[in-house]
Amino acid sequence: MGAALTTHVVWAMIWVVRQVMTDRLINRNTKTITFSLPPELAEQVQDVMREEGRTMSELIREALRNYMEEREWLRTIRYERLRARHNEQDDSQGD
Repeated sequence: MGAALTTHVVWAMIWVVRQVMTDRLINRNTKTITFSLPPELAEQVQDVMREEGRTMSELIREALRNYMEEREWLRTIRYERLRARHNEQDDSQGD
């Protein structure tokens, strides 16, 4: 009985050390942020997590990356439109 208990204790300690090391490795390059979601959206996210076998963090990171890329793309388009408009005004004043 003592040997079985000792084995469980050792495995529990290994698990704890592994979790701590994993947390340290993960947190070294990330920042934890807490946010809230409406219940319906939270359920949708849970469904996607189950369907795709991904974590909430993975889904949120992907969504934010996509948002930031789209935002930058829209800024570029706006800049190009403003520049084109400015060039048209310069051209019309030069006539």
